Amino acid sequence: MFTKLQLQNDLKRFNIPSTETVLIHSSCKSVGEIEGGADTLLDLLSEYFEPGLLLFPTHTWDKVNKESTIYSVNDTVCCTGILPELFRKRENVIRSAHPTHSVAGLGKSVKEFIKGDEEATTPCPSFGSWGKLVDFDATIMLIGLTFTRNTFIHGIEEWKEIPNRISDDGYLATRILANGDKIEKIMHPHLGHPSENFDRILPQAIEANIVKKQTLGNSEVLYFKAQALYEFVNKILEVNPLIFD
Repeated sequence: MFTKLQLQNDLKRFNIPSTETVLIHSSCKSVGEIEGGADTLLDLLSEYFEPGLLLFPTHTWDKVNKESTIYSVNDTVCCTGILPELFRKRENVIRSAHPTHSVAGLGKSVKEFIKGDEEATTPCPSFGSWGKLVDFDATIMLIGLTFTRNTFIHGIEEWKEIPNRISDDGYLATRILANGDKIEKIMHPHLGHPSENFDRILPQAIEANIVKKQTLGNSEVLYFKAQALYEFVNKILEVNPLIFD
C-alpha cells in the first residue's frame, strides 16, 4: 500500500514545476493500493500543483449523442475514470461546458482556460480547452495509460483538418451551465476510432525525448509538453496525414 508521502516523492522525480498547467489522463487502479484511496492521490495532486492549474478530462461522449442530447455541467457523470469523477465534484473545481469533451480545473486561470467550451460544435476546437493546452504550453500526463487515451492528438488532427475525423451530421446539444442557464448549439461528433492507432508514433516520440517516462506507485506514467508534441505530430501529419487510419 502506498502512502501519500511515497507518492509525493515519486511525483517530485518528474521535475514538473508546481506552477505548470497540467492535464492528467489517469487509471487510478494502475497506481496500486493507496492509503486513503483515490482521494489521497487527488489531495496530493491538488496540493502539489496549487500554484498552477490542475486539469482532468471529464468527457461525456458516451452519454451525450443524437439520442441523448443534454449535458449538465453539474450532473452528467464523466466516462474518464474515478479520479476525474471525484475531482469535478470537489470544492473550487470548475468544469467546462463542452457537451462531450469537457475538462475540470482547479487553480489559477481556470476560468480563462475553460472559456469557450460552451460554444464548441466539434470535439476539440482550437479556441477551447484542448487548443489552450498549446497556448498555455501545458504538461500532459498519462498515468497508467498510453497514447490511445491521448485526447490531445484528436485535437491536432482536427486543427490539421484530417479527413474523416469529424461527422458532417450534427445534433442540437443542450449545455446546462453550472448556474442553470442553457446554451443550444449543433455538435458534430468524432468519426471512427483513430485513437486506437495513436500508439503508432509513441516509440518515435520517446526516442525524440518529447515523451518521458516515470513511475507513480506501480504505474508507468508518460508525460510531455503540449507544444512540443503538437509540433512533432504536425510534422508527421504533413508527411502522412492518414497515419492513424
